[in-house]
Amino acid sequence: MNFYCPAANDVRYQSQACRTLPIPVTVTPVHGYPAKLKIYKTNASQYWQVRCFFRGRVRTKSLRTTNKREALVFAKSFYEALVGSYYSQQSAEQKTHSSHQLFEAVMERAIDQERDRLLRGELTKGTFQNHVSRLRQYWLPILGKKPIQDIRHGDIAQAVGILSRRGVSTISISQYLQSLRWVFRLAYAEEIITHFPAFPRIKNISTPRGGFTVTKYRMLTKTARKISNIADHKLPTHRDRAGGIYTRTSSIPREMVWLIGFMVNGFMRPSDIIQIQHKHVQVIRSDRVYLRLALPETKRHKAPIVTMRPAVRIYEILLQHMTRIGKATSDDYLFLPEIKNRKTAGVLLASHFKYLLEVTGLRHGQLGQSRTLYSLRHTAIMFRLLYGQGIDLLTLA
Repeated sequence: MNFYCPAANDVRYQSQACRTLPIPVTVTPVHGYPAKLKIYKTNASQYWQVRCFFRGRVRTKSLRTTNKREALVFAKSFYEALVGSYYSQQSAEQKTHSSHQLFEAVMERAIDQERDRLLRGELTKGTFQNHVSRLRQYWLPILGKKPIQDIRHGDIAQAVGILSRRGVSTISISQYLQSLRWVFRLAYAEEIITHFPAFPRIKNISTPRGGFTVTKYRMLTKTARKISNIADHKLPTHRDRAGGIYTRTSSIPREMVWLIGFMVNGFMRPSDIIQIQHKHVQVIRSDRVYLRLALPETKRHKAPIVTMRPAVRIYEILLQHMTRIGKATSDDYLFLPEIKNRKTAGVLLASHFKYLLEVTGLRHGQLGQSRTLYSLRHTAIMFRLLYGQGIDLLTLA
């Protein structure tokens, strides 16, 4: 009778070094949770594993499933149990030693509560990340070990004074205080405190956006057209590449000329302009000619954007150019379509525009404010107010 006898050198039976290390291609973050929470597979098990760095230690566990979707669900439960266990322990310790709640503990619970709002779509990711950054990087070192009910107006005023001496703007200081209110709102809801401490009053001093006059706008477009036609003979290196294109050159991309006119005649924000794809653009020709832009939601704005008539001509020229180079499908972006990472595309567009401003000497406005891509939106609004032939503010809004 013949029995299969594996060879001694069969690779399946050879000892493997570091069999419990994660297989790199399987490492997957859990969406909506801290980046430190990940699932992965190893060569030592068929099951998915979960790993999380929490309170100074790496916590791991086998999720006992080979299904990735189930593993992600189990990983969330693992993290929530970890956090719940920690705060239960913290609560027990505080009841034993003191009835006070530390600012640090309330702050983390407030962040978790706001994360739930983020998952429900009530809060944008950028807003959430900015608030968390201010709390953990600024307020935590100053107030972290204080019982929250012992924090007084003087403590907050002293911290605001530090920000002022650092040269932080009044608008930014107001945002720091807004983040701090997150924590006190939760403390009030949990009946840890009976009233808010008095917050310092900050008078916001806003500087108008540095828009362009008609003369300067013409100078900008004329110079952009001239610079975009420069043939750059410098031999580029890897240092000049970002997102797949060369950036440190004496010219700018051809579409920068169209972008300037498109924004001034379309009222878009820079965050809008980098997300526009051809499928979002509809040319309307009726008693009026204009573009209707049905953009993805940005800054909690969902309504379509209606442009001025010149934007139609600009888009048609842009479309012809993109068709020639094979970048005019419905899913292609209007500007820098070769760059799939749109955050990178936004940085490059801002960099090219900054270079253009420096060449024209228009980097700063009359009040000393730095001009950016956003100045084109401000210019669009101001042109309509000045030259809109009786346009009312409600229609403009």
